[in-house]
Amino acid sequence: MSVSLWDRLRAAFAGHELYAARIDALNEAIERYPTDAANYILRGELLLELGDAEAAARDFQRAESLALAQLTQDDWGVVAQTMRDRALAGLQTAQRLTKDKNTQDDDHAVK
Repeated sequence: MSVSLWDRLRAAFAGHELYAARIDALNEAIERYPTDAANYILRGELLLELGDAEAAARDFQRAESLALAQLTQDDWGVVAQTMRDRALAGLQTAQRLTKDKNTQDDDHAVK
């Protein structure tokens, strides 16, 4: 039995609804806990999955800043250092993707 076009479309949109719900939940978490780096990291990773590297980079930059501030305040900052490392890794990925996208856009503009 083959899968109908309707079933494929429904499955595709269900994935988008899941992403939207996750983004909404993270937005709410950030609103409630604006100094928690983990929420920005999670939203940045989700934004990368959705292809929005520029917005992801902003979240990773904010997370890195928050984690660094927490690291300087804590006597034992293992969690803050882990969050900072994860934010920096995400930021590097987002910047690379943004650069790649800009290069592709430039290549298409030249043609």
